[in-house]
Amino acid sequence: MGRLRDVTAGLSATFARLRGRTRDGPANAKQHHRRRRRRKSRASLGKLARAFFQPYVVRFHAAAARVAFKQWAACLFLVAGASAEYALALLPVAAAVDAQKTLGALVGGGLGIAFCGGAGYVRAYVYSGKNALADHFFLGAVVAATPASHAASALVTAADFRGASVAYGFDGMGMRDAAEALSSLEVTGADAFALREPEVNSVFRFDLMGQAHATTPLPDATHGFKAGKLEEGTFCAVPVVGANWTIDDPVPMWYVCENDWRLFVDCEEAYRGTYDRNDWYGKDRLRDCLRRPEALVAAYDFIRDKITVK
Repeated sequence: MGRLRDVTAGLSATFARLRGRTRDGPANAKQHHRRRRRRKSRASLGKLARAFFQPYVVRFHAAAARVAFKQWAACLFLVAGASAEYALALLPVAAAVDAQKTLGALVGGGLGIAFCGGAGYVRAYVYSGKNALADHFFLGAVVAATPASHAASALVTAADFRGASVAYGFDGMGMRDAAEALSSLEVTGADAFALREPEVNSVFRFDLMGQAHATTPLPDATHGFKAGKLEEGTFCAVPVVGANWTIDDPVPMWYVCENDWRLFVDCEEAYRGTYDRNDWYGKDRLRDCLRRPEALVAAYDFIRDKITVK
């Protein structure tokens, strides 16, 4: 009787499977049919997707095999490398407040160097220099490193100019009063000073320019041993004053130029350029510095007149 019961149970289970049922009952049989329908639906969707994208895949492979596509891809990776280098160098500077732009430039420079090093490592050791796209990506990063650093320094300089204390053009009244300026922490603690639309001849008094000759190291009373020869240099100081300034008033600012320890020279001669061009050492540097205010104001006047004419 036991053997007959087992045979009967086996036949029942076999017929149940043939009818789409399982030994667990009709509820699980419905789930089984539902899963089968889902699998068939997914397979149909997959076939439709493959049929739809297959022509595009074939065209992509055909284009990739052509030289023109490789050239475009190389250009794209070149631009991507340069853009990434610019972003890493400039974003820390742009994100920093004006007082911390220098720190942002240092961080951006470090990130840029690390990025170039990483791109070079991938090119040399991962692809062994045999991947054209990696080569162009690395090339773009290296080419953009120097202009990106200059752009970051320009942002720092612009921030310094924004934080400059206005020394001339203050409230439309010309030069600040000397006593007021020297007692103002805003002026004495400033890193940069701004002169707004100065008239060179009335603000920079080159006719009252003074000079000083100095040597380094300075003499001392110990008569100790000093290595190397003495260096000689020239310093030129130009008073920066207001239009109504008189000789009896204190000088609020000085414009100082030096020739980087290139011998004793005459400041007046360097400013006027009346020296022999073969005897340029120590004088050309002073001339460029002393003439710079005039060049800047002339360039500003030219731009302003050009805008006015338009």
